[in-house]
Amino acid sequence: MSAMNKPRKPSALLRPLGPYRLPITIGVIFVLVCSLSRIVLIALHAGSLGSTAELSQLLLWGLRIDLQTMGILVAPALLITLLFHHHATVAVWRPLIVAYFAAFGVLIALLELSTPDFIAEYGVRPNRLFFEYLSNPREVFSMLAVSRPGILFGGAAFAFGLGALLVWRLLVHTRYKATHSLATVLWFLPALVICFAVARGTAGHRALNPASAAVTNSQTLNDIALNSLYSVGYALYALKNEDGMELRYGDMPPERALELVRGGMAHVPTSAYVDDRSTHHWQNANGKPRYRNFVLILEESLGAEFVGRLGGLPLTPNLDALADEGWWFDQMYATGTRSVRGIEAVTTGFLPSPARAVVKLPGAQHDFYTIGRTLGDAGWATTFVYGGDANFDNMRRFLSNNGFQTVIENRDFSDDVERTTWGVADEHVLMRVHTLLSAAPSDQPQFVLAFSSTNHEPFEVPPGHIENYAEPALRVENAVKYADWSIGQFFDAAKQSSYWDDTLFLVVADHNSRVYGDGLIPIDRFHIPALFVGHDVTPRVHNQVASQLDLPVTSLALLDVSAEHPMVGRDLTKPYEHGRAIMQFRDNQAYMQDDAVVVLRPDLTPTTWSWDGAVLRSKQTDTELTDLALAHAKWARHSYQNQLYRPPAAPIIRSASVAVAAP
Repeated sequence: MSAMNKPRKPSALLRPLGPYRLPITIGVIFVLVCSLSRIVLIALHAGSLGSTAELSQLLLWGLRIDLQTMGILVAPALLITLLFHHHATVAVWRPLIVAYFAAFGVLIALLELSTPDFIAEYGVRPNRLFFEYLSNPREVFSMLAVSRPGILFGGAAFAFGLGALLVWRLLVHTRYKATHSLATVLWFLPALVICFAVARGTAGHRALNPASAAVTNSQTLNDIALNSLYSVGYALYALKNEDGMELRYGDMPPERALELVRGGMAHVPTSAYVDDRSTHHWQNANGKPRYRNFVLILEESLGAEFVGRLGGLPLTPNLDALADEGWWFDQMYATGTRSVRGIEAVTTGFLPSPARAVVKLPGAQHDFYTIGRTLGDAGWATTFVYGGDANFDNMRRFLSNNGFQTVIENRDFSDDVERTTWGVADEHVLMRVHTLLSAAPSDQPQFVLAFSSTNHEPFEVPPGHIENYAEPALRVENAVKYADWSIGQFFDAAKQSSYWDDTLFLVVADHNSRVYGDGLIPIDRFHIPALFVGHDVTPRVHNQVASQLDLPVTSLALLDVSAEHPMVGRDLTKPYEHGRAIMQFRDNQAYMQDDAVVVLRPDLTPTTWSWDGAVLRSKQTDTELTDLALAHAKWARHSYQNQLYRPPAAPIIRSASVAVAAP
């Protein structure tokens, strides 16, 4: 046997573990690699460290999380060794153990290499977003190939090269016959006990979890204390509770939660509720003839920082000009950080939660309330127009099954229109809306939800329409400027059309471009533009805090539609003593009332803060506001679990244009 192929003698420390020394050795190497990666990440974010005590805490908890991950990772390898590390089956054991660790080696390398860029984009390690995006590989890999080719191709080449090296080295060091069959059996239980101990990480009642490592006020640093395999794995593990939206913010009886949620719907009189177990209630119209059509334009990634009217960059002159013609919201806040969360808010009015948006949840794929259902029952034609693939994020299925009669997407546009990585460019999407309304029969009311996509990484913009605000061309500022130009083109055409006098328009962002930050909730990143505009809309500015959840309810009021629905948002045509907004940021939820904010975190005590427009400052606990925050989080879970957010069984809907009594 050559010197290279001659198996090395195990060290005195590992010799007693016999055949289990290989899995445990690889586990130790994993801990060392993750610790080194963590040190690099901490160095990159050293400015967020408050003290050396925080540094030592992060390193200590990081080590404990790495050991926990090692225990979970090594346990299956121990079982493989118990079953196959024998004289007759060692030929099976070798490729199994090599394939197992090589696969995890590649995965760990890919995750750790992608972590710095993921943190730069989202402020956390790879999590549920990481594997959710992988369900749409064509769009995601096309985007990465344009915007991050070095990371995509270089990182993949390095990770798979490392995997190949690992396979070779493992094969070299496992070329021996199994002579320890008895040792394989005798040492299994002690080795498994070691794995169980480090995997649990504590002798306490609750095993280690991400909340255990939350030792600073910086979300980014707390996430750095994890490792990326653990972060993604825990996100997958948490999916088992998602259908029920398991609440880990605290507990509250559903009856009490319903009472408080109804109290927040201050515009709804007690007599309007249709039962005593849900938020279903009658919203009565004002009785004034209003509009024949409703166009809801959902703008991709348009945060306040890019909107001149909101104190941002001068990138939206068309939207800023329209703001003077309609009902403008200075303090509108998104409910989340993803497009599906924005769609959830403006079409269903459903409360945000730690789970995925209802657009993706299985229990919401049929018989779930949307404003499209209400308007469809009232006799309106309901259409969703999107320039990309409507199957992305499950939009087609959710909307088609819940009140939207027609879906127009990328494949429904002619081949000669301009396209980007995400599909048909905004100008053509909006002009399709213009064509649709222009051709509609005069006696057929239209509800059109148009969702833009050009302002999305890699921020490709069709040439010849705008002068770049920043270089290089693939910059978010240029994409925002183009998206605003497209809005201007659409409204110029709409104002000259036959449908202008009969149409209410709502322009609102789904979320900001990049929602990240070290704080518990980066509230400034939830600030978005919103505008109602149309022939009869009185120009005014709404200065009170408001939420995307309020927009579908307010839309029904402006459209003069009376209907039963379960939405908990407010009709902003009425006055309120306090403004409010609810925001979901990763696993944290914030309930903001004027400048007071309660932050709910999993397995931790709620905290109360004041928001001065730039910084959250800790303040004395507000018990009443904390109960309101917890009630809304509780009600989201309870109403979903118990199917209390269904459309009315027999809706009776009245509007100025159409009156329909459902059978």
